[in-house]
Amino acid sequence: MRTVEAVWEKRNVGVECFEIEVGKNDSVDEVLNIIHNRNEKYFVAKVLAGRVDVLLALQKEGFQFMETNIQTEMELSEKPKPPAMCAKLIERAGYHFGSDKETKRVIDEIRNGYIFSTDKVALDPYFSQKIAGQRYAFWAQDVLASGNAKMIITEYDGEDVGFSIVINKGNYFDGFLGGLFADYLNSGLGFANAYTTLKAVFDLGGRRYISGVSSNNFQMLKLHMMFGLRIRRLTYNLIKHV
Repeated sequence: MRTVEAVWEKRNVGVECFEIEVGKNDSVDEVLNIIHNRNEKYFVAKVLAGRVDVLLALQKEGFQFMETNIQTEMELSEKPKPPAMCAKLIERAGYHFGSDKETKRVIDEIRNGYIFSTDKVALDPYFSQKIAGQRYAFWAQDVLASGNAKMIITEYDGEDVGFSIVINKGNYFDGFLGGLFADYLNSGLGFANAYTTLKAVFDLGGRRYISGVSSNNFQMLKLHMMFGLRIRRLTYNLIKHV
């Protein structure tokens, strides 16, 4: 079991947060004992899928199910190939690494709250999509400041349409965050962003890519499957406000 005093969430969403990650062998009694001895006003529980005993026990304690996080992965032994259905369209897509000015623009877009609408913060009635954008903006700034992350700007027909932030974890690249810019949210160009992210990771020398998608975002999950990513792990995400 892993616990985190996520004090940075005070900056991100306005309240301090306590997170608990429950694995295969953690007991229900141990989980509940830890929670009962905390005083935070906001709790997040991440429970390995299949631990229905923990899921039910937490719901009796006032936790509410928000999503299943679907972790996906892909080996990149060769340059990624687009699915046949969009191979011709992919020829119109490209990417470049964001300059400082472009990175600031992306952070501003994230902060506006338009891009992300399906995660546990955006859908939480105690928060809002705007607060979710603020949270991701702060988080993205921290990740990029670490020096291990890259800002990838996706181009389509010469226009900047989306972005991805990937983190070099040593033996794999983590797809931390990505999406289409507000003006292109309904353009159907998610496939271009998905492809250029994989292509950029390959070009950076990455040979393994791991990412995640919310069960609330079915369209993104379909893109992951379409480009050959496999499901690696499922985690129930629950929240509680005191």
